[in-house]
Amino acid sequence: MLASGPVTAAADQPEKEPASSTDDFERPAFAKRFPRHPELDALVRAFEEGNYARVRVEAPALAERVEDAAVAEAARELRKRIDPDPLASVLLAVTGVLLLFLVVWFYAQQAGHSH
Repeated sequence: MLASGPVTAAADQPEKEPASSTDDFERPAFAKRFPRHPELDALVRAFEEGNYARVRVEAPALAERVEDAAVAEAARELRKRIDPDPLASVLLAVTGVLLLFLVVWFYAQQAGHSH
C-alpha cells in the first residue's frame, strides 16, 4: 500500500554545495573583524577546515606581499593562532623535568637500599 500524502523527491530539493566551493561561509568569531579579501578568506576557510599546514605557509607570504595593512595584520594573527600556547609549552617542559627528577631520585633511593 502506498502513502497517500505528497512525496518530495530528492531531485526536487536543492543540493548543498561543498563548503569549499561557496564564497559565503560562517567565519570563526575571532575572524569576523578581519577585512574581506579573497586570499585571506581562503586562509580563514583553510583554518576552519583544519588545514593548518596551508595557513602556516601561506599566511606569512600573504602578509608580506599585500599592500593593505589590515589584511597583513589579519594574516599574521591567523598564523599566530596555530602556534602552541606558550604557557602550555612551559608546563610541558616543567612536567618533563619533574618526571626526570623523580625517576633519577627513585633509582638513587633504590641503589642506596640494596645490600
